[in-house]
Amino acid sequence: MEKYEFPEDYVNPRNIPRIAYIPDVAAYVSNGGGADTVISNLLMESSKYEHMEKRLVSSLANLDYKIPTIKKTLNSLEFLQKQLEEAEQQEEDGKRAGIRSYYCLTDSVFGEAIVRPQKTVHLWMGAKVMVEYTFEEASALLKKNLSNAEVNMRNTKEDLAWLQEQITNLQINISRVYNYDLKNKRAKDNKKETSEK
Repeated sequence: MEKYEFPEDYVNPRNIPRIAYIPDVAAYVSNGGGADTVISNLLMESSKYEHMEKRLVSSLANLDYKIPTIKKTLNSLEFLQKQLEEAEQQEEDGKRAGIRSYYCLTDSVFGEAIVRPQKTVHLWMGAKVMVEYTFEEASALLKKNLSNAEVNMRNTKEDLAWLQEQITNLQINISRVYNYDLKNKRAKDNKKETSEK
């Protein structure tokens, strides 16, 4: 994963809030209603950020699959365009034109066909929808989708790095409040023991 460094004045473009470092734990705990309440609130905030992180990891995995698929589709489209151009040239020369294709009839029997190149291509749009495009329209659509997917990939990686930094800040805050509470409880126990003697 790429290394991101966020300046102090960085504001996430997708509105993921910054987790502030708690400089004065004692004041924060007293204003927050006690250590248990503060820790509970911080843990709840941490679970929200971890949920966002899981969603972004899932989105990143989806984009990791989607981008190569779009590139393969663009390569296939270029192949079909070249085949069409070659077929048109062969027809002008009086030869039989087409793409030689082998297909499976049964497990061990294959057939051969010469498929005439077409001037259009069909693309799956999702949700059981297929649309017919000219090569130019399909190429423009696929290039636009590829560009959008690459931008989404960059944004998702940036958001993921930002989220991981905020989760780390939350974990630091939780451990500082917990340690402060533990220190206070030990001090009270020690004070109680010395007063009983």
